[in-house]
Amino acid sequence: MIYLAQIGLMETQIGLLFTLTLIGDTVISLWITTHADHWGRRRMLIAGSVLMVFAGVLFAVTRDFVVLLIAATIGVISPSGNEVGPFLPIEQASLSQIVSDEQRTQIFSWYNLVGSMATALGALIGGVLVQASQSAGLTPLMPNLPLAIAILLLRFSISQMDDPTRQSHTMAVVSPDERSAAAGITGIARTTGASLTPVFTGPLFANALLMNAPFFISGGLKILYNLLLYHSFRNLKPPEEKGPPDSS
Repeated sequence: MIYLAQIGLMETQIGLLFTLTLIGDTVISLWITTHADHWGRRRMLIAGSVLMVFAGVLFAVTRDFVVLLIAATIGVISPSGNEVGPFLPIEQASLSQIVSDEQRTQIFSWYNLVGSMATALGALIGGVLVQASQSAGLTPLMPNLPLAIAILLLRFSISQMDDPTRQSHTMAVVSPDERSAAAGITGIARTTGASLTPVFTGPLFANALLMNAPFFISGGLKILYNLLLYHSFRNLKPPEEKGPPDSS
């Protein structure tokens, strides 16, 4: 968002760009993940990588809003730093093929933790390079850069705690040749919801009195989501956790 603002885009344009990024990502990711098991997971990962590189090059070489819209729509890039593309579902399906059922949730936990910490490290390096958070005063309740860095690392260490269990459960209840498609489809709901938010957050960030509001709204929704997820699945177990069937 900072980069787009620096090249001259208005907040409303940035919000629209983010929305189209997520909508395009949803459509392309759904197509890739539903065809990955049939056409080959490696091929689909390569195709997604090519689209991402294409979008990155366009973002680096042009400031034309229309060109940026095209790149954002078809480039399977993530405006939030979190994984919303086709890579995560295909990787989940691939991991499920090479580990035992009993190890799957643990492997997914490490997989998500490493990914989240890598994302946090990337954001930290970017923040240090541009000193954006310090000069703009950019995080609520964090009045200085060290506190903002600390809360960023803490957030990424726990923000995806629900993902390993959800991913493992999904892989457990579908057949191996449907895992890429199942993981892709279950991720579409979150991406679809996320695609609508930039339209509203753009104007909020443009208002000095409301620019902190998106942080509190998104945090509150995340807490509500996790509580509802726990309530819905606390009594459900994947097949490998139920034990042997009762022979009596």
